[in-house]
Amino acid sequence: MGRIKSMHIKRATKSLMLEKDGFSGDFKENKKVLEAYTFPDKGTRNKIAGYIVRLKKAGDVPKPRSIKTESE
Repeated sequence: MGRIKSMHIKRATKSLMLEKDGFSGDFKENKKVLEAYTFPDKGTRNKIAGYIVRLKKAGDVPKPRSIKTESE
């Protein structure tokens, strides 16, 4: 049961990764980047930083969706 993350951790991680591109595959660097955001506690921040590392290593980086205009 080691790698199960709650949906709010997954959603927050993916929205942060779409918003900011400065994340890396290093847990400590991601923690420093996430200090600029407000989280309920440091455990949540650490879970998000760890999940970012996992996604980066797996190559599952979310890509922003393109918005279709009426002219397309």
